[in-house]
Amino acid sequence: MSNFCAYIEPDLMEEANLILEEQGHGPGNFSMPPIATKDDPVHPIDQPYPGYSRMHAWGDPVFEEHVAAIPGVIIEQVNPEVNPL
Repeated sequence: MSNFCAYIEPDLMEEANLILEEQGHGPGNFSMPPIATKDDPVHPIDQPYPGYSRMHAWGDPVFEEHVAAIPGVIIEQVNPEVNPL
């Protein structure tokens, strides 16, 4: 099963969503706002790609392949036994 997180710079998010929509995956796949940093006074978290927008998906290896093919996307595999989505 495909379980992954994808990260993209916010200025590339709209183009990435259009690419995925043209491939039949619907609108707004990258919809999460940029990740805060550990220095964020409201939401201090330690994330691997601060300042990037992100999405989570599972169960669709074709979708994962399409996301991974978008220029600028970083894919991180998720082990659901260790870090469930």
